[in-house]
Amino acid sequence: MYASFPATMSHDYARSKSFLRKSAVMLIRVSVQEQRIG
Repeated sequence: MYASFPATMSHDYARSKSFLRKSAVMLIRVSVQEQRIG
């Protein structure tokens, strides 16, 4: 159990990093659209 702990941590870290990247792209797109409209 302890040996698989680092692997699980790195997996969750990569998944959260990809999620943050997707959310950042979404925010950038929304802000760009608002700037175009405004």
